[in-house]
Amino acid sequence: FGGFAGFETHNLGHLLRALREWDVHPDFVIGPVNPRGLLMKPTLADVVAEIKQSKVPVLAKELRAGGSVTLAEGAAFARASGVHGLVPDFVDVEDLASELRALRG
Repeated sequence: FGGFAGFETHNLGHLLRALREWDVHPDFVIGPVNPRGLLMKPTLADVVAEIKQSKVPVLAKELRAGGSVTLAEGAAFARASGVHGLVPDFVDVEDLASELRALRG
């Protein structure tokens, strides 16, 4: 149909490992990536390691770790972890304009 196929999960480390073992390559995977490790399973370190070795592009969500970090902090961490893109949830952003401007830097 000309579209993309992907997965969204709260078990990003587990899913990336399974996709690698199964030799399955969806167009993308969306999962939590943030400096607090909130919702990152099995652990923050495992998820980051899986992202770095994954052939599947990862898009990061839950960037603000439940509001405990700014969007810029979460985005910087996700980028440093090797994600291909960001999926911020704007409903959780307190000052949308200033936080989006901070992402430019």
